[in-house]
Amino acid sequence: MAKLEDTNCVAPRDQFSSCTDLMENVILRALIWILGFSAFVGNVFVIGYRLTDAKKGRKKNNVQASLITNLAISDFLMGLYMLTIASADTKFRGTYIYQADYWTSSILCQMTGMVSVISSEASVFLVMMISLDRCFHVVAPFKRGLHMSHRSSHIIETAIWALSFMLGLLPILTPSYFKDDFYGASGVCLALPLTTDRPAGWHYSIAIFIGVNLVCFVVTFLCYVAIFMTVKTSQRQVAKGSAAVGREDRRLKEEIKLATKMALIVGTDLVCWMPIIIMGLLSAGGTSLPAQVYAWTAVIILPINSSLNPYLYTISTVHSQHLNKLRLKQEAAETKTRESINFELTTTLITPFTSLPSPLPQRMRNWLRRFSRDLTNDELQIIERDVIEAVSSMRSEGVKVDEFLHVDNLAIQTNNAGKISQAFIVLDVPLPLANGKSKVIDDDEKPENDSPMTRNLVKLQTIFTRVAMRKTTNKLN
Repeated sequence: MAKLEDTNCVAPRDQFSSCTDLMENVILRALIWILGFSAFVGNVFVIGYRLTDAKKGRKKNNVQASLITNLAISDFLMGLYMLTIASADTKFRGTYIYQADYWTSSILCQMTGMVSVISSEASVFLVMMISLDRCFHVVAPFKRGLHMSHRSSHIIETAIWALSFMLGLLPILTPSYFKDDFYGASGVCLALPLTTDRPAGWHYSIAIFIGVNLVCFVVTFLCYVAIFMTVKTSQRQVAKGSAAVGREDRRLKEEIKLATKMALIVGTDLVCWMPIIIMGLLSAGGTSLPAQVYAWTAVIILPINSSLNPYLYTISTVHSQHLNKLRLKQEAAETKTRESINFELTTTLITPFTSLPSPLPQRMRNWLRRFSRDLTNDELQIIERDVIEAVSSMRSEGVKVDEFLHVDNLAIQTNNAGKISQAFIVLDVPLPLANGKSKVIDDDEKPENDSPMTRNLVKLQTIFTRVAMRKTTNKLN
């Protein structure tokens, strides 16, 4: 502890301070302002952006959006902590030794230290829950009971904040054990267990910053190991079979994409906390660490993820959405064999045409029900020509086409005269299934006598059979 002999200060107060300044190192002094301001402004942006999205109902994954919003709140609190310490350093500049005891025993220092604990622990818990949620969606997509609902996520978030507040408040509420000196052990009001000193409450500090956090990050690490293994397994299965076009395959890809994005946040938290945990274990074992290591760890390593998180996720998401829009516009202009369209069943259409006709195509079966007439030879020829074109495009992409050669996967476009002018194959699971085989003619579409509907369906089935048996996929002349 610093003291005065005559008019001279003979010792620094702690690992951060000198006789004149709360933050002795000029570089640390500048960095705490930069990181604090970055965390404060960046997370205010994230919170505002998320709340605006929630009001507009744009978020597809409300659970992840809610968890990210809460993570931004915890990171915002860390920014508030850093700005408070930076402001105190400015206030006591040049006279810190005279104000040291006043500052470390003040209510503001106690509250600031409490905020740092609440922020860091809430962040650790939220990162673990984000990882668990991603893991369950990727590894066990069909076990809905394991998936976090919007309601259950709110309950978990409330429990996380309650636990974090309790951990932060406990040193203040039990002065008999902590001796009113837990947060005031250093000028930055932080009680990291990174020294060989054993002040009051050091067991508590080790239990939280090393024990609890280590368990949380082991769980987080195992979650991403499981996600990685699932991704590898999925890639091998796709490589053995055809291209993934089913709804579940697309859903899994989206889950993996989101998990990859969340890995950025998880990774920075691991990088920030693991050195602290390792150094804490070394200190608990009696290894003395240099004072500068403690200072840089507390001021830079611990809070840096709070500054990075908003830029790693939300701001990068906004940027990537903008880039995706530009990319989609470019692809729409360049593509020659593949187009996308939203039908009433939200399907994907593969066609040999460079642009979609207007008005939008309609389902073949629906058209047959509306118009009771036989298809002309020219119309049948157009359908067969375009089905062959579509099948050729599908096969070039490695898509297994047999399951899509069905009237329920056929769409057509008519001209002003009501004649069929184009045909399309719709990538969607055939709807009518019986005994594992698709039926061209439904039971309720079998009249007692012959009808245009029945004749047309039989002709279409003949076309599908011919196309499926073709050894080449050249267009008809």
